[in-house]
Amino acid sequence: MYEVVIVSQENDFLAGFACVQLKKLFCYDEYMPELTEVYVRPEYRKQGIASAMIAYA
Repeated sequence: MYEVVIVSQENDFLAGFACVQLKKLFCYDEYMPELTEVYVRPEYRKQGIASAMIAYA
C-alpha cells in the first residue's frame, strides 16, 4: 500500500490537504486509489480548493 498526500498552499500558508491510499487489489495485479481524507481550513473554504485537490487525485 502507498499513500499520497496532496497539499494546497495559498500565500505561503497550508490551506488544505487530501490523502489518497493506493491499495493493491486482491484479484488483480493493479492498484486502486481510495480517497481517505480531505480537509480545508475554514478561512479557505468555498473557493474550490477541495474540488481541485480531489480532481488532481
